[in-house]
Amino acid sequence: GATSLPLSYWHIYSSFVNEQTIDANFAMLNIIGSSVIRIAVNYDIFLRNDGASIQKLDYAVMKARAEGKKIMIADSAAESYRNNPLSTVDFANAWRSRVKVLTERYHPDYFVLIKEPGWYLGMIKDASFTGVDKNAAPWISHASDLVSDVKAISPSTKVAVAVPASLLYHEGGGGS
Repeated sequence: GATSLPLSYWHIYSSFVNEQTIDANFAMLNIIGSSVIRIAVNYDIFLRNDGASIQKLDYAVMKARAEGKKIMIADSAAESYRNNPLSTVDFANAWRSRVKVLTERYHPDYFVLIKEPGWYLGMIKDASFTGVDKNAAPWISHASDLVSDVKAISPSTKVAVAVPASLLYHEGGGGS
């Protein structure tokens, strides 16, 4: 199964996340038989050119590959967008850009291109990208663009989109 490492999201900035911690996590994951390593990348490390954090991420990907594990990247945008939301157009362009950068750098086995639509709403200052339960068309179009971007760089990468289960099983959706 897929297992997350402690360097996902904002944890990558934590002082306790270092090569030794990553190694210890891999030792545990080997014991339980994990075959896929999932990393929800906080793209701020690339926006800030944070070499130390990028090195941690690179190390984890390299280690996973060396141990025969598959890599799953889950897009989680950049946490800084919550404090400085982007317009829909700028957000969509930034999204495509980060997906291309991460695909080129890591050629992941799996890429969750949209990590639940509601995750992103506070990062977008206008309402053009509403919740998928209210207007799926922009999300479908954008997902198609993202898939094309990934496949142009890494044709073997399997892509996915995550939506909250409430959208699938409850009339009117659960909001996103």
